[in-house]
Amino acid sequence: RLAHTLVVVTADHGEDLGTHGTYNHRAGVWDSTTRVPLVLAGAIPESRRGRRPTGAAQALDLVPTLLAAAGTVPPAGTRGVDLLAMAAGRVAPPEVVYQHGVLGQLSARTERWRLTFDGGDLGDPATDARLVHGPLAAPDWPLHHRAADPDERYDVLAAHPDVAAPMREGLVRWWTGLVDGVPAAPPSPEDRAML
Repeated sequence: RLAHTLVVVTADHGEDLGTHGTYNHRAGVWDSTTRVPLVLAGAIPESRRGRRPTGAAQALDLVPTLLAAAGTVPPAGTRGVDLLAMAAGRVAPPEVVYQHGVLGQLSARTERWRLTFDGGDLGDPATDARLVHGPLAAPDWPLHHRAADPDERYDVLAAHPDVAAPMREGLVRWWTGLVDGVPAAPPSPEDRAML
């Protein structure tokens, strides 16, 4: 029965249909390829139906959302938030969403802005050095004002370095945490015993 089933409709990527000179779903980390539908239906409390949370949702939010809907809690260190709790106002949406593209791009995205690192082969020491220590400048760091430029075509970094600098700091922290494999939280003694 639908009343006892949570239905999730989403996609893993969008398509860039020429907006950025490509016809591909792997070409970059623009909204055309990263912003996808996410609809939850079915076994949702009446008070939360028809609500659209403000802020960004991420694919990694599905695990805590599904586990909470099933009446359990996510394992320690699970990233993401319960979207139903976000819709109810009990959890704040993230201010910044970080993304890693398959062609070596990294992105920090807010409601108004997207800062992208488009510096080449991630994992290459020279590229990683430019990411962490290189100048915050074109062409490696395009900044897009998403509200004024929803197709993300015009780099406005030169006019808004004050916006880009803290976004870069957060992006570098996020990326180096992924590369270094720093867990979100150490396993509890109970988890260690179970493992």
